[in-house]
Amino acid sequence: MPIPQAIHFVDKVGYTELHICSYSHVGHTHQVSGLFFAHFINVREARTYTKRDTKMAVEIYHVVDCPPYLQDSQPSPLDKPLKQELVQDFKI
Repeated sequence: MPIPQAIHFVDKVGYTELHICSYSHVGHTHQVSGLFFAHFINVREARTYTKRDTKMAVEIYHVVDCPPYLQDSQPSPLDKPLKQELVQDFKI
């Protein structure tokens, strides 16, 4: 996976908005969704904007943390350690 050029988190009421800016390529959404699955993150909404002349894409995800041990509780925004893990995983 090409390394994202920018990753930004914005905490909102009940979810975290994740912005990823990277070069557009086939299979990127599949790779990102694999990271979400590995970290028990549910996606509530997703949008992708691609600029053809530069091949850059901006993806906006509304995500919540839903670990299996908290199945009966309310989904919550991502906490700081989880955000740091995601940033590290995106850089691999």
